Amino acid sequence: RLLVEAGVATWRGQSARATALREAWLADHPRDRAVLADLAYAYLRARRPADARAAYERLVALDSLDAALH
Repeated sequence: RLLVEAGVATWRGQSARATALREAWLADHPRDRAVLADLAYAYLRARRPADARAAYERLVALDSLDAALH
């Protein structure tokens, strides 16, 4: 349900809400690479480079062989 709400919030232009919902999801599902990638990109768009970098570093730590990350 959180991810559906995050998608709706993104569609409505409520990026801060969408980000908060994705963060909440990841608190319970820390290995969800798709949501983590979405969150990293959302941080970039929100001009939060330190948070984006941390999220991308988490992605690489989860799967360093993922070619999409390099």
